[in-house]
Order: sequence, then structure tokens, then C-alpha cells
Amino acid sequence: MVDQASELRQQVRRAGVSAPATARSPKLLVVTGAKGGVGTSSVAINLAVAMSRQSRKVVLVDADFDGADIATLCGLDEKHSISDVLAGRLSAAKAIQDGPEGIRVLPGAWAREQTLTCSSLDQQQLIEALRKLGNVADVVIVDTGSGLNSVIHRFWQAADQVMLVTTPEPVAIMDAYAAIKVLRAGDSTIAIHCLVNRIAEIDEATEVHERIACACRKFLGMELGWAGAVAEDPSVGESAQEGRPLLVASPDSQAADDLRQVAERSIIQGRIHRQSGSDMLG
Repeated sequence: MVDQASELRQQVRRAGVSAPATARSPKLLVVTGAKGGVGTSSVAINLAVAMSRQSRKVVLVDADFDGADIATLCGLDEKHSISDVLAGRLSAAKAIQDGPEGIRVLPGAWAREQTLTCSSLDQQQLIEALRKLGNVADVVIVDTGSGLNSVIHRFWQAADQVMLVTTPEPVAIMDAYAAIKVLRAGDSTIAIHCLVNRIAEIDEATEVHERIACACRKFLGMELGWAGAVAEDPSVGESAQEGRPLLVASPDSQAADDLRQVAERSIIQGRIHRQSGSDMLG
């Protein structure tokens, strides 16, 4: 007679997910922007690389339905995509592929109509699938791109930590506050941290953060966390053209150093521990 527990374990392995008893759910870090062009993909990719170099197991997910470009920026051929997971053709574990510096990547898809047909149930099943990646990830970093659609809203609700990327541009600052107001929707449990990208100097970033944080305190009754700041740096664009993460192409650049500090802060804020089998290491 076949042992039922053994049979169950075999079924779990065939499905490409880990049994709940062998791995905890990974932390879900959502990187998002309120305005297009603020650099969410670059931030998400380099956070993933930085965390991987700090011995964290990372899965990077491209959930930007309006401009999926993470695979290209990582120099990867898209064998599968997030569309395969949403359509039920593949599990999330089987759709991910090896990326640079030890990270795993779930590529996105250029399919605006996919957002329109992605039901609440589809979104919830995708999030649950990502939560089952504990055997390959300590943290799942999700780049949602920019906007206020229902998919981004659902990811904000599910996230352990939201990193909202903005720039010093006045429109970007106003849009960042609007995104918090709309996507938070009164949920005080969502941990939101602001990253100010493309700054000339640190005082500029501090001022931007304080402007948004002050409005959040006054009108929303919430505290906005500080994720850090990243300098304006030509190396960012150059690395994107090469299809390599900044931390690989220009590791000594100012922006690369800034992103490493952002990753370290995020690990502390999100309590992202290293996981080995069923053991959690500090």
C-alpha cells in the first residue's frame, strides 16, 4: 500500500510548490509608482540583485501590464510569463526562470487587455501562488509599474511592504500622494515607504518625502515610511541599454551605492530573514 503522506509529497513536488510545513511564505514587497517614468523597474531589479547578494533568495515578478520590461532589462529570453500563471497554464514556480546574480524572474507580458480581463479571483490566485514560493524565495519583489488600476490595488492590499517610487518633479509628488489616498483606501495596515528617485542631493529627497508625509499625516492620519533616495546617474540608463542590472554593470556608481542602502533598509523594515528549508535564520 502506498503511503498517503508520501503520495501527497510527490503530488506537491509535481505541482511545483512546497508543502506549508517545509517553508514559510516569502515576504511580498511591492514596488510601485504613481506616475510613469519614475524608475520602478530599475529599482525593483537592483533591489532584487542587492538582496540576493546579501544571501536572500529572491523572486522578481513583472506585474506591469502596461510596460513589462524586466526580462529585457535583465537580458533574459521570455520563455514563460505572468500570463501563463494567470491563465492557469503553469504554476508560478514553473514559470519563473533563472536571472542575473542568482535571482529568479517571472517575466511580464505586453498585454494591456490582460489587465481588463484579470478578475479579482485571478488576482487573488496569483497572489496565493506567489505566497507558495517559500521553497525558492525569502522575498518576492513585485514591480507593478505605475497607475491606479485594480491589479495594483490588490497587490497593495496583499503586500507586507509597499515601496512607492517618486521623483522630485511636482507632478510626480502630487501623483504619489494621490496614489496613497486611492490605493490605501483607508487600510491602516498597509506599510508604505517612499523612495525618492533621481535626486540631485539628499536635501531634495528629504524635502520631497516630508511634503508627502505631511499631507498623509494631515489628511489621511497615517505615517509614511522612508525607503531612501537614489541619485540621478547616467549609469542607470547605460546599464538599461546593455540589458544588465546597474549593480552588475556599474557597481561603483553613486546610484548603485544608494540602491544597496535602500535594500539594506528594506530588509530591516520588512524583517526579511534568510530561510533554509524549514529553518529561519536571522
